[in-house]
Amino acid sequence: MEKKDWTNSKLGAFWIKKTKNDKQYLSGIIDVQLPDGSTKKVSLAIYKNDFKKGNNPDFNAYQMESPENL
Repeated sequence: MEKKDWTNSKLGAFWIKKTKNDKQYLSGIIDVQLPDGSTKKVSLAIYKNDFKKGNNPDFNAYQMESPENL
């Protein structure tokens, strides 16, 4: 992929943070394209699934408070 393709494919960004219990998680914002062509910023937190069994996901993503409301 060329650099310009990566730039055009970017949906958002995440930062590594820690909980009060010193567990790491990702916090970030993605741009979701709506059917009318506009975009909406969505805040997410991604946590490691500490209860993983079998085919369960390794990580779970949760929608946080909207960035527009911060």
